[in-house]
Amino acid sequence: MAFKLNTSLVFTTPSVEYIEGTLNENFVYGEALTITDGKVTKCLGTEKPEFISLGDISCNEEQILVPVVRVFGFYLFTCPIVGDVSGLSAGARVTLNADATGVTTQTTGGVAQIVYIEGDVATVKF
Repeated sequence: MAFKLNTSLVFTTPSVEYIEGTLNENFVYGEALTITDGKVTKCLGTEKPEFISLGDISCNEEQILVPVVRVFGFYLFTCPIVGDVSGLSAGARVTLNADATGVTTQTTGGVAQIVYIEGDVATVKF
């Protein structure tokens, strides 16, 4: 499981965009992405994502386009949460996990705001 669009708080349908991926990088469905040098790349733990990948894509040559949805504050995403969630509550800001497909319970430098948690699944907004 990775980031999956759960709800739009303004009742919009997200548009699919196609942006060139970074050469020699592989992308998975639901991965948090950002732009570097005009190309999408994986987000680091404390980077706020600009996009979520909508496909499993290998950029093993130049000009491979990655289907993405743009991240807006009015979109809620469901994703896995890794770690002890007992100390977290709605409103806490947490970091992205190492592969940018979910969140951790680390709050220092957090970029994803917890809306609610159910077991090992969180609903977040950015």
